[in-house]
Amino acid sequence: MHLRMCHTKTTLRAGHIISSPSDKVDFFTYNGFVTLSISPEGVVTDYTPNSAAWEAWKASLPPEQAPEPTREEDMDALMVDHEYRLTLLELGVTEGV
Repeated sequence: MHLRMCHTKTTLRAGHIISSPSDKVDFFTYNGFVTLSISPEGVVTDYTPNSAAWEAWKASLPPEQAPEPTREEDMDALMVDHEYRLTLLELGVTEGV
C-alpha cells in the first residue's frame, strides 16, 4: 500500500487517513512494511511494523554491487597496467611465461 506523507497527516491512495501518529519512525524504518489498524469509518488509527514482510523483502533484493571506480582510480589502474607492460617489453619477457 503506497502512502503519501504530509505535514500533519498521511493519506493512503484508497482515501484512508492516518490521524497524525506522533511517531512515524517505525513506518520509515520498515520502509512502509506496516500493518494498519483501520476504524470502521476508514481512518487509520495505528500501525505496527511488519518485520517478517520487511525481512523477506530485504532478502529478495539483489546483493549490493561494489561502487564504480572513480575516473582517477580508472586512470591509475591504466597507468599501472601500462607501466607493467612497458617493463615486460624492456626486459624482453612475455606475460604468459
